[in-house]
Amino acid sequence: MRLVMGGESLEGPLTGIGQYTYHLAKGMLARPDIEDFKFLAHGRLQDPSALMVSGGNADSEATENQKPSRLNAALGQARSIAAQSRAAVALYERLMPRLERYSLRHYGPADVYHSPNYMLPDFPGRRIVSILDLSTYRYPEHHPEARVRFVNQHIEKSIKHADHIITISNLVKGEIVERFRYPEERITVTYLGADNAFRPLSKSEFLKKMQGLKIAYKGYFLFVSSIEPRKNLDRLLDAYIQYRSDCKVTALPLVVAGIPGWKSQNIHSRLTQLETKGLVKYLGYVEQKTIPKLMAGAKGLVYPSIYEGFGLPVLEAMQSGTAVITSAKTSMAEIGGSSVFSVDPYSVPDIADAMCELSENQKVVNQLEIAGARIAARFSWRECVEKTLTAYA
Repeated sequence: MRLVMGGESLEGPLTGIGQYTYHLAKGMLARPDIEDFKFLAHGRLQDPSALMVSGGNADSEATENQKPSRLNAALGQARSIAAQSRAAVALYERLMPRLERYSLRHYGPADVYHSPNYMLPDFPGRRIVSILDLSTYRYPEHHPEARVRFVNQHIEKSIKHADHIITISNLVKGEIVERFRYPEERITVTYLGADNAFRPLSKSEFLKKMQGLKIAYKGYFLFVSSIEPRKNLDRLLDAYIQYRSDCKVTALPLVVAGIPGWKSQNIHSRLTQLETKGLVKYLGYVEQKTIPKLMAGAKGLVYPSIYEGFGLPVLEAMQSGTAVITSAKTSMAEIGGSSVFSVDPYSVPDIADAMCELSENQKVVNQLEIAGARIAARFSWRECVEKTLTAYA
């Protein structure tokens, strides 16, 4: 089999889509039945070595010759800007299909193209597209208007032309079937996995690795995500203030790690104010190799996102032996089941009460840690790769 995979999401700090692409590609490279594997990024075919930097591996660091080229980085930045500008989107839409057709001209009906990120170029072989969520349909107010048009246009084009769709939760599968009337039998659900670096740490291991941050082992709540409206951090901060008032004796600090996202200026102002008061520790961008340590050392991950296709931090925390507070009736609750503390993400008191419960009831914490680790063991990138391959056939 000759396989081409979309690779733009591997540039820069890896988001959830980048992690998904990295681990899929890593698995495909180990398969003897895939005789040739290339990435298509910004209309150009590239060897895996050009994009498979170590950002996908939480325990390693990129060497100088592993870093993406300046051209790749510039094109990635241009695409990000394009998704927020109507004129730039129009230019991108005219240019990219021509570059893609030229780059893919030597492929034929026996070959496979897999887009991990909803954008499907013209391709003469089998066309597979991953649609990881429908947030631009469900919550368009949480994205720039131009991005909503750009993403939705490509999702609709991909659904029209795809031979098979891959998604990462049954919740999103149901949404695709309902909204687009797409045949259910042509959708494969491939749950994600967590990197092996996410594992429990003893107190001594944690203190040895995290001395510089001055945070106590199992002595903080953790929020990890890019900072943008649908992540619900603003409401979490309201809940945290209420929690500090309700549980004064047992209250723990909140550690926030994540890069600035769209429309996050007000949230950053609040973070600065709370940090000045000594209530919140805002770390900003954190290297991927540090996140597993943060996860393992937390009393609990608080992840009350409004909407996710999967919610990888929930699985990473469970695999790390850390209790999780997350949103009910979402993909995160689907993944965590009874091993997570489910809350109404729109209810400030509900989130605050859950934090109080974990602060004051170690028995509940222990139960969630044990149950979470048991559930997390059912998920793996290997299984994700195997199910993905069935969709290629």
